[in-house]
This record gives sequence, C-alpha cells and structure tokens, in this order.
Amino acid sequence: MKTVLSNRTINKGMKAVPACLFCLVLTTFLTATASKAAGFTNSLGMRFVTVSGLSNVQFCVWLTRVQDFRAFVSDRANNGGYEYTNGTTPWIVTSNDSAHVTFEYGWNNPGFPQRDNCPVVCVNWYDAHAFCSWLTRKERAEGKIAANQTYRLPTDAEWSLAAGLTGERGGTPAEKSMNIKDVYLWGTDWPPPPGAGNFGGEEAKDKDWYPPLRVIAGYNDGYPRTSPVGRFAPSRYGLYDMAGNAGEWCEDIYRDVPHLRVWRGSTWNCVWPGNLWLSTRGFDVIDTRNSNVGFRIVLASGSKE
Repeated sequence: MKTVLSNRTINKGMKAVPACLFCLVLTTFLTATASKAAGFTNSLGMRFVTVSGLSNVQFCVWLTRVQDFRAFVSDRANNGGYEYTNGTTPWIVTSNDSAHVTFEYGWNNPGFPQRDNCPVVCVNWYDAHAFCSWLTRKERAEGKIAANQTYRLPTDAEWSLAAGLTGERGGTPAEKSMNIKDVYLWGTDWPPPPGAGNFGGEEAKDKDWYPPLRVIAGYNDGYPRTSPVGRFAPSRYGLYDMAGNAGEWCEDIYRDVPHLRVWRGSTWNCVWPGNLWLSTRGFDVIDTRNSNVGFRIVLASGSKE
C-alpha cells in the first residue's frame, strides 16, 4: 500500500515544515547516507570504504598507485620540500637475488615496466608518511576532508581486521607473526586457486628472476612483476591486493627496535606458502626501499595532527 507523508504526519506536535523544504532535507539525508554506504573518493580518485570493527577508519581499496605518488612528488610548492634522492637508494630484484643500486632506479623506475595504476614501490616508511602528510594538508585546505580527519598508514592491528584475521595472540607484530598458520586470503588450501592474486608464479621466471628461487608450480597470474591495482578479486570488505602485488608498510614498530617497521601482505615474488599466510609479517629498516614493497593508506577521524 502506498504511504503518503503529509506535513501534519511528519511534524505532529511540531511547527509545520513546508513540503518543499522537507523534501530538500530528506534528499540531503538520503544522499549523505548513500554516500557513506558507498564510501568516499578523494581528490586523487582513491576510493575508501569502511571495515567492520573500525568505526573511525576507512581503508583505501587500492594500494597507493604510481599516479598518486607522482602527484605528490610533482607538487613541489606544497609537498614540504620532499626530495626522493634525499633518502636511501633502492633495492632492486635481479638475477643475482637483489642489488642495492643508484638513483637510476626508484619509485618511477623500479627495474621493470609499470603503468600509472600499478602500486608504487621502492618507497620507504618515511616516503609513505610524507605522502600522507601532503595529502592531509591538501584536502583539508580544499575542504575535501574535515579538520579532524587525517591520512595515515594503517596500524598492524587495523590491517589484520581489514584482512579478516581475528584471534591473534601476542603483543608486538613480531610475536603475532605466523602464529595463525595455513590461513590465506582465499581460504586454507594450497596452492592458490586461479586468479587469487599476483604472486611468484610461472610467469615470474624471466631473465631477472633469481635462478635458485623456485616459483609456485602450476600457478600463473599473468603479471611477472606488479599488476595494475584491482585486477584480482577483492576481500570481503572490497579491498584489493590484500595478498600479493606489493607489501604494505604499517605504522607499527616490528619489535622493540624503533628503526624496524612492519609491513603486511605478500608480494609479486612470494612463492613459499608461509609468506602468503595472512598472519605473516614482513619488516625492514625504516628507510629501506624495496621493489616489492609499497603502501596502502587509511583515512582516520578524530585527529587534528
């Protein structure tokens, strides 16, 4: 049965509101509700969604892309004087396992071809923080985000929740690492099913692959190095590449050593089952730049920093 709401029905016991004004208010409310349900898209086209159990944090559905990082580096008037060459030279995967090379390589040339929508790699924890600070300043000034909202890296605990990993034991990321065994983003079976993600499959064996390193036998994801974001099935919360493609820096110290920071997820060259467990943590010195590690950001509410 069709229900018609009149001013009298809606505002019983209240001052009457003109129908046109009520419709405007209702439309605004419904639009805001739909927007919240659909998520948030920022000025760089990065989409954010909510994760169950994290009321004040929205996760970007993608790893930070080459095009996103380029926008930061190119904004010389507002990026706080950022210079990539002020940091350490990157580590590049080669047929000799890896090589610490010159600035001929870096985020814009990690030793293999990348499209603009591939995840940026060869970036360290400081680079990720500089990007987040720049984007926060930029979008607060533009009115895109509120004064109490901040872009940052996810914490280790937030990343676990976003990956659907619960019941972890231990205090530090180091204590939690590999405690929950044989649980992958796709389930508990090994090897990964077709299309599960970008890992070290048969496609990775090229002239730059380290010969003694095996690959995942019978698996081929079609991308010998990084793949464009969003090419594989998302997680339950709509997040892409929570397994594979590139590792993801997090905020936390790995263990009681301040210069060691944790990163989560697996990478395009992971081949061993344990590397792909959701509970496995990677870690590196805070200023290390690797050609298989990038970052994902979150939008957090409640901070004016």
